[in-house]
Amino acid sequence: MKIKNELNNAMGVSTNTNVVFIWVVCLGFTLTLLLAPVSANAKNKVTILSTGESIIIADNPLQIASSDIIFRSSFEYDLTPTELSAVALGSYQVQLMWIAPEVNDVEGYRIFESGALIATTTTTAYLHVDLTPETSYSYTIEAFNTAGDNSQATTAESVTTPSETTMTALAMAASAMEPGDWITFTTENFDNGNILVTPDNGRITEFTTEAIWDPVARRVFIAGTAYGASGEYGMINQMWVQWSEATNAWTLLPQLPFYLGFHSYDHAALDSNTGDYYLRRVGSPQVRYYNPDIGNWGMLPDLPVNGSCCNALEYFADIDALVFTAGATNGNTKIFQYMKSSSSWQQLAAGEYLPMGNYHDINEYSATHGVLFFGGGKAGGSASGRELYSLDGSGNVMRHTDAPVPAEYGANSAITVADPNTGNLLLFHHLITGKFYEHVFSNDTWVAHDLPEGISMVADGDLVAVAAPIPEYDVIMFIKAHAANSVIYLYKHQP
Repeated sequence: MKIKNELNNAMGVSTNTNVVFIWVVCLGFTLTLLLAPVSANAKNKVTILSTGESIIIADNPLQIASSDIIFRSSFEYDLTPTELSAVALGSYQVQLMWIAPEVNDVEGYRIFESGALIATTTTTAYLHVDLTPETSYSYTIEAFNTAGDNSQATTAESVTTPSETTMTALAMAASAMEPGDWITFTTENFDNGNILVTPDNGRITEFTTEAIWDPVARRVFIAGTAYGASGEYGMINQMWVQWSEATNAWTLLPQLPFYLGFHSYDHAALDSNTGDYYLRRVGSPQVRYYNPDIGNWGMLPDLPVNGSCCNALEYFADIDALVFTAGATNGNTKIFQYMKSSSSWQQLAAGEYLPMGNYHDINEYSATHGVLFFGGGKAGGSASGRELYSLDGSGNVMRHTDAPVPAEYGANSAITVADPNTGNLLLFHHLITGKFYEHVFSNDTWVAHDLPEGISMVADGDLVAVAAPIPEYDVIMFIKAHAANSVIYLYKHQP
């Protein structure tokens, strides 16, 4: 009898009396083995095998009929979700997030609190609401698949909701600050910056200059990549973390379901109305977004251009649109806004001469002035890398005085942030220690400000910090991560 093996894990065993076929297949799959009749008197039949059984399907071919056979085996595989996190978002809500198991037949998840089923969902996040302040909650998650199998429960994750009347640590710190004050801000789980260290011993502040404040859930997001000890780019050197105002604590979030790519500098934005969080993949037209209401990642339609590795993304609240800037040293800079109404990208300021770097660009939104600042980037061609522009809500672009820095400023060489009080752009350059610059929008001038002794965003000539403006308290949070000195600062700007 001729045996044709077309399955990697199938095996045919032939003797002078019978042929036995054995294979293993995961739940949710059905395989069919077809044998051609070996004699004119052969009869067809179907045999359904139970889990783990084998059967002789063809004996002496001159005496026993061959068969068709369908075989199903419940080969064990892990359905259990991983990386469950539970974070209190104020006194009455807890956010749950987890990673799906690496199988393709998960139908949904059951969410338990202290052993009691509280919800079922098909997404990998859940918002538990209507809770009680100063109460401890313990959560586990179970997955179930299309075949009716249930996973083991995740390891329990516990969280305590804060008191309703408690003033947050951020609110207390900010209320005590005067304009011009820099203070060290103590948070939970920062662990001298280790919350930002990847499994390969890299720090995600290496390839991002942005921390993003979420005014809806009152938290700060940081997503980024690092070079790491092995010099390897990849998921091992990528992380996503958050700090919650309610708990004043940092949490490692589940791994992003996609690779950002190295040099993911100014690639994050957040819709301040909905809390949707956007990330652009390096050198790609792909922009993904996290919807906090359902806990799922989605993808926008592709950008009209691939862009370079390191262009800039920002949310422009005045026009309720995501804005992407792809600089060009020859002046052919392209600016696109994402139109929610039509789910499409529209080009702005088309045909205008806007020389700037073609990578390491910056985008910063100023609510006070109602503009989006952009510019900087890698010098070349007719661009010095010191250019600064602003885009208003009507699509008009204005060029401002170039930055007074000794070399190009860009997402890899400077921290740029719009002060939440004045709305002016602040610039911290990696070649300048002891001071930073402010662009005064009202008269288009640059002013230098001294940094207090001991405060620096630079180490070993490189930027090692990210910044998040927090308009509710008129402060900027700087998160500095370096092996020798990791610290969080709050700054209340003095014009």
